[in-house]
Amino acid sequence: MGAVDNGDPAMILTYATPAKVDALTIGISRNGSAEITFDGSKVTLASGFTHNNTWQHLTFMHINGKFQVYKNNVLQGEKTVSGTSAPSTNGIVVIGQYQGSVGGNFDSSKLFYGYMANLNIWLYAINDDTRGKAHQQGCKGSVQGSPNLSWETITGETLSGDIQPQCAMTCP
Repeated sequence: MGAVDNGDPAMILTYATPAKVDALTIGISRNGSAEITFDGSKVTLASGFTHNNTWQHLTFMHINGKFQVYKNNVLQGEKTVSGTSAPSTNGIVVIGQYQGSVGGNFDSSKLFYGYMANLNIWLYAINDDTRGKAHQQGCKGSVQGSPNLSWETITGETLSGDIQPQCAMTCP
């Protein structure tokens, strides 16, 4: 994954609802920090991510007001933020780009460039075992733990933009 030459962060995904355009945003800055906005609260955490064209498994979690970032199944950073609640389910997920309104008003300085594999979203906190199995499977295969939105579902749909459902990276 790489950040845009003139933009920061590289946006992994955004989730916008009619009530809150920044219900959830997840991006990685040039320095490798995770920039997460959840229910309007923004946090910056260490992620351990390096822009070196090697496969890295990132897990972002929110549990009872605590944000956590794992790289290759090792906790990299955590921070507690009070006053956050789960966003409504009537929004739109956009992968690889920031949306300034529900499904639109895209910010071309916050794009994702590079390869992404096995993006899965659970609406509950996964346990250590599920997180470990997701890391062990690498960038191929299905994930145990029944994600609410799975990579197979994402790549099985009609994709918009310059996206191809393939993984050209060498990964475990």
